[in-house]
Amino acid sequence: MAETLNSGKAKPSPTLKTIIMVEDTLKNSPDSAITVADLKKMLPGQVNHNTLMTILDYLEQSSELPLPKTFA
Repeated sequence: MAETLNSGKAKPSPTLKTIIMVEDTLKNSPDSAITVADLKKMLPGQVNHNTLMTILDYLEQSSELPLPKTFA
């Protein structure tokens, strides 16, 4: 929280519904490697780019999905 106050800009806080939507889309993807642009097209709803990147960082850190370093 201190980082948010010091930086002047708040980091996007995705909802659980959005995180699950992205996670399900990635798990059900026929391709093992997709670009962020392709992922945005596959999602059933729109997701802000910064929010999507935050979700992908979270999924990678939590080991929910094995994401290649070049994905982000």
